[in-house]
Amino acid sequence: MNATAHPDLSGVKYFGRMTASVSHELKNVLAIINEDAGLIEDLCALSLKGHPLPPDRLSAVCGTIRAQVRRGDEIVARMNRFAHSPDEDVAQFDLNELVEFAVGLCSRFADMREAGIAVEPGTGSLVTAPRFPLLHLLTLCLEAALTAAGRGGIVRIGVRNEETPAVELHIGAAEWPKDALRPEAAQLAESLAAVLSGPEGSGVLRLAFPVRAELKKSTL
Repeated sequence: MNATAHPDLSGVKYFGRMTASVSHELKNVLAIINEDAGLIEDLCALSLKGHPLPPDRLSAVCGTIRAQVRRGDEIVARMNRFAHSPDEDVAQFDLNELVEFAVGLCSRFADMREAGIAVEPGTGSLVTAPRFPLLHLLTLCLEAALTAAGRGGIVRIGVRNEETPAVELHIGAAEWPKDALRPEAAQLAESLAAVLSGPEGSGVLRLAFPVRAELKKSTL
């Protein structure tokens, strides 16, 4: 068989994994709203039996529902943006903006690991590159850093703009678990002409990225 019979599905798998993560977030939002709706029903049932409706409890429940609606709207907006991320093969964008977006996508992974992500403000760093594969690579790096940081750990991520733009992920632990970084990360970095270095002994994972890059081979 020729190579085209076995396309690289890493991008497709990544898309599915992130979609599943977002759907879990939405289910949590709906579960909280459903629970509060049940509480309102209980209060109404008590009211029909002559018990006064407690305005403070009603106000608190309504506030929780409104907060969850806002949270759900943010999640849907993030998912919509993610769904459109492969629309352009190559686009100009600020690495800082892409880092912020990657952090948002990884928020559930951080919660699952009881870890945190701190975004350090960076200088403006415009690059022209395939947005979706780079987003994929950043997410892989963040997941690896969260795993290495461990429960209660903090991952610090920021853009450095020196001779070439670079994204750095700092963790407190100098030893990363073996195979914490998925194998496709190195493949993606190579396809984007990016240099992925560390974190052996340093606790710092550095992704140096060219100002202008084109994907050498399909990753979706």
